[in-house]
Amino acid sequence: MDIQKTKEQIMPIIRKHNISKAALFGSIVTGKMHKNSDIDLLVEVPNSMSLFDFIGIKIELEEKLNKKVDLVEYKGIKPALKNSILAGQLLIYPIHI
Repeated sequence: MDIQKTKEQIMPIIRKHNISKAALFGSIVTGKMHKNSDIDLLVEVPNSMSLFDFIGIKIELEEKLNKKVDLVEYKGIKPALKNSILAGQLLIYPIHI
């Protein structure tokens, strides 16, 4: 699965759920993805979003991509991994030109 195709499939879901920021990270960005890899996605969601809604987005993404999705909130990144994840992220929304 390539990055462009993944972005095209993800974007309608991001917009639908008012996600203010989204970035891919991990194997899809480094080019080390294999058939059993998941899609790693960082998101910034509205403060009012419930855990139930967050899990619903994860399921919706998995169904659309036909892959497991590791959906992580920016504020939920483990401190030990934060620097490497942020350094390796590929921002997909919003797009600044």
